[in-house]
Amino acid sequence: MLRLVVEGPCRVYGLLDKGLVRAGNDGDLVLVDPTRRGELEAEWLESRSPCNPFVGTALAGLPVATVVRCGDVVWKDGDVAGAPIGRPAEFAETSPRSG
Repeated sequence: MLRLVVEGPCRVYGLLDKGLVRAGNDGDLVLVDPTRRGELEAEWLESRSPCNPFVGTALAGLPVATVVRCGDVVWKDGDVAGAPIGRPAEFAETSPRSG
C-alpha cells in the first residue's frame, strides 16, 4: 500500500527526501488509529468550494498524530501542536513540478 500511495507519487513528482522512511529522508509520518471512526467534516478541508459531496461521509481509520523530522509532533488529536516548522518540498529538476 505504501508503494502505491506514497513511494510512487514521490518518485513520479521527483520529491526529494520523501516517500521512504530511511536514513537521510525527512521522516515525516502520520499515525493512524484503524479503529477510530467519524464523519468527514467541512472544516477539515482546504478548499475554495463552498460545498463538497464527501462531507458527512463515514470514515474508518482516522489520523491521531503527525510527526515530522523523526520526532517533532506537529498535530495531535485534532490540535496543532506549537508553531509551524514545515519547510517547502524540494523537487528534482526532471519532475513535472520543476518547470
